[in-house]
Amino acid sequence: MPCVSCFRDQKVVARGLCNACYQRFRTRGTTEYAPRRVWPCCAVKGCARPHAARGFCFLHYQRVLNTGDPGKTKRPDDWGAKHKHPLYNRWAHAMRHRANHPVCDEWQDFLRFALDLGSPPDSKAKLFSANEVLPLGPSNFVWKSAVTQRVPGEDEDTFRARRARVYRGIHKERHQEYDLKRHYGLSGAEKDSLLEKQAHSCAICGEMESVTIKGRIVSLAVDHCHSTGRVRGLLCSQCNRSLGGFRDDPRLLKRAIAYLGDVAVSN
Repeated sequence: MPCVSCFRDQKVVARGLCNACYQRFRTRGTTEYAPRRVWPCCAVKGCARPHAARGFCFLHYQRVLNTGDPGKTKRPDDWGAKHKHPLYNRWAHAMRHRANHPVCDEWQDFLRFALDLGSPPDSKAKLFSANEVLPLGPSNFVWKSAVTQRVPGEDEDTFRARRARVYRGIHKERHQEYDLKRHYGLSGAEKDSLLEKQAHSCAICGEMESVTIKGRIVSLAVDHCHSTGRVRGLLCSQCNRSLGGFRDDPRLLKRAIAYLGDVAVSN
């Protein structure tokens, strides 16, 4: 038998009504659904958050519970002032890395740190220890700025490429040794030892390098086996290119020797 109110085929419990309609009738005196309740906004002026309790939103209600005043918090008046200080990020960085680079006990306090340092020379200057052995402190610090600065309007990729070129120019020997290790598995000391063994001359022709680039004589090239990667010696540019032209194939070299011999005889 259907409900006389909602006309759904539900079990009738009383007065011809289903259980849901009968409960609404008992509670409100009608089987109609209650209108949706519209919650007012927070009573604090300027706050548009929805009401949560006692006329306040959840945020201001929590403040009332904690302090008795919806406009007051437990935070001190200078809350966040330390974090907005121009030296705070440098101090926080020093604190995070103090396990590797110790900081003196005095500078564990940010206020003391800021008073001792004063203003940095520029906004991008970084703080370093003047003596790496001693902890960072009032008598052991120095400001350093990056050699390469971004030019206004310069995009990120162009700036990074320019910075890398400048850095490689400043630390040329370090990068040369890195390239030796990466390409040939050879350290700088091992190359110097090999150079001394060859008397600073080519391992094939016995001559010193004569090719210059930008007015400077280039160093002898590292010759290595392309299949095994084993370093064979140091060659001048001309001999190194010649071996590459013959594809490191002894048969081609023998045929070239025979060819030169035949040509010499015929002439």
